[in-house]
Amino acid sequence: MPLTWRAAPLTMRWCLDCHRNPGQALRPVAEVYDLHWQPRDPARLAPRLLRDYHIDSRRLTDCSVCHR
Repeated sequence: MPLTWRAAPLTMRWCLDCHRNPGQALRPVAEVYDLHWQPRDPARLAPRLLRDYHIDSRRLTDCSVCHR
């Protein structure tokens, strides 16, 4: 049975860091389940995925995004 552990603190700061820079955590749909996948050119991929997924990063830090 595989072991699991908390690799990062699950604090609001951890969430906000990602919400302020969401491109680093995005990946193509086909790669969602590939835990070893790495983008070849993250600087070009992130803006394209933000656009393709219609993510407005200016609003991701609004409280209502997570706290509804």
